[in-house]
Amino acid sequence: MASAILKVLVPVVLTAFWAIGCGGNDIQDPMMAQIAEETGPLYSSLEKHADAPLVHFRLGEVYRKFGMDDSARVAYQRSIRLQEAFPEAHFQLAQIQYADGDTEGSLNSYLQTLRYRSNDARAYNNIGYIYKVTGQLDKAQESYLKAVGIDSTFVEAYNNLGQVYKEREEFEKAIETLSKALELNDQVPEFHINLAMAHRSLEDEKREAKVLERYIELFGNREAHAEYVADRLAELKPPSVE
Repeated sequence: MASAILKVLVPVVLTAFWAIGCGGNDIQDPMMAQIAEETGPLYSSLEKHADAPLVHFRLGEVYRKFGMDDSARVAYQRSIRLQEAFPEAHFQLAQIQYADGDTEGSLNSYLQTLRYRSNDARAYNNIGYIYKVTGQLDKAQESYLKAVGIDSTFVEAYNNLGQVYKEREEFEKAIETLSKALELNDQVPEFHINLAMAHRSLEDEKREAKVLERYIELFGNREAHAEYVADRLAELKPPSVE
């Protein structure tokens, strides 16, 4: 994200992969056999067309599927060097970089995604998250708003935006936004908890209790938050919740 470097990267991946089966035992592993089956045709294609960015990208997809992120990273980087305007390769690389703790690299890759695909709501949402965890709440809010502006059904972005509002103590906006997330999908336990906490911040016990009772109706005692919900409802003891 330089030609001399390119000639080194691909052989590294090829050698690392084929070495897996050289001992005669690892290839018997069902996962390794599946990797060989899925990557074999791609490597055969690369023997004829070594500079095909889409083939390198597909290699990256296979490696990611099997948790081989180091090999996936090399494949995505190779596809980008061959075709800079490859937004999905930038996006996938960004996810690996973030998982590796490379926040700055991840942010840059998401921004590259948007450079070539400006309407990618997922990229805006993930950028917003990076800004949030690095304490840049204004930029996080802006990114989440762009995400939901592009995709008005992007429930995770609404939830994330609501969390930013709550952190900024803009509780009315938080409640409105978190309610929108629940309207779109009420099957995520954390969405209910986030909305209840926003009501609690405003000391609106009636609405808080209503949200928590809905949580019990949907999830009972199955989810991780059930104990908290039961204890909190016991504290509230509303006479009637409509």
